[in-house]
Formats: sequence, C-alpha cells, structure tokens
Amino acid sequence: MPSPHPARARALSLNPLAACLAALLGATDAPATPASPHGAVVVTSCQDSGNGTLRDAVLNGPPGDPIDLTQLICGQISLTTGRIDVNRDVLIQGPGPDLLAIDGTHSDRVFNQNGNFTLALYGLKLQHGYSNTFGGGCIYSKGPLLLNNTVITSCQVIDFGSSGNSLGGAVLANS
Repeated sequence: MPSPHPARARALSLNPLAACLAALLGATDAPATPASPHGAVVVTSCQDSGNGTLRDAVLNGPPGDPIDLTQLICGQISLTTGRIDVNRDVLIQGPGPDLLAIDGTHSDRVFNQNGNFTLALYGLKLQHGYSNTFGGGCIYSKGPLLLNNTVITSCQVIDFGSSGNSLGGAVLANS
C-alpha cells in the first residue's frame, strides 16, 4: 500500500557506521513506504498514551527493538500527560523533522533518561519542552545521546530557586 506521505522515505538504522557509509556511497534512496526492520515496534497512534502510542512503545517495547514512527499520518504528538521516561537503550525513528513533531506542551520535558542507556532520535522535531529543575528543557539524558536529522526548538529551563544551576535550555546530556 503506498504511503500517504511519499516524503516519509526514511529507513531505520541501528548502526550509525553503516548509515554513514550508505550516505557516503549514495545509497540513501528508499522505497516510498519504508519497511520496518525485523523487531521494530511500529507506532500507530498519534495520541499521548494508550495502545499503539509512542509512550507505550518506549515504556513497554522489548529491549533493543527500534521504535518506528514513519507510518504515522499526523504531524504532531502532543504530550499531555508529561514527559516520556526512557529506561532502556532505544532508537526512535521519525519520518523527518518537517513531518512529525513531538510537543512537550510547555508543561514538561519531551524525553527524560536517568540511566546509562543510549537514546537515539532520528528524523524528528522536538518542541515546547519545559523544565524547572536542573536542566534539559526538551531532553535530559544521563547516558549517550545520538541525534540525527532532529530539530529541537522552543524549549526552556526556568530556575525558580535562583540556584544558577540550570543548564541546557534544549538538551542536557549528562553522561
């Protein structure tokens, strides 16, 4: 079945070296509807929570399985129940930052990762994140953070206690 968004021709890549090599060799053309890699958790809902959502995939997906957002037909996922806590290594593949935004709704960060896990975000736009704690308006990551074709915009950290310790208006990678 053809994709409703032909521009969403992006493939999931778990190996950054292989992705770089493919780009260098010009092997970046993909079919109109990218195939989900074996074991990928395909997100089917643009809602904040419930079955088939990004939150559900991050919280309940099998360790090591990538999360595929390329099949969504919406342009935005609004996080109305707070940030998404990441407690494992995870790769989240979106269709491109011009096609899908994850919105923190000015109420919390978008992603929060407190463990020594790798968080990889490809082909997304993160926006309107907010933190009134240590830092990371859109993303706080205690482990390695990989960003590829990801736009982060309109995020903020407010230091209500005037401690002067607020860092990373958009991202704080504290590994």
